[in-house]
Amino acid sequence: MGELMETIMHRRAIRRFDTRQIEEAALQEILQAGLYAPSAGGK
Repeated sequence: MGELMETIMHRRAIRRFDTRQIEEAALQEILQAGLYAPSAGGK
């Protein structure tokens, strides 16, 4: 199984947040992935 699928299938919610900033490139990659994520009614 691919690493991404492994991560998705074993995800969990964490309510503790770190104050460190993430790199701009990583943020852009996350946002790009969100554009292709499924949503209810395409909204």
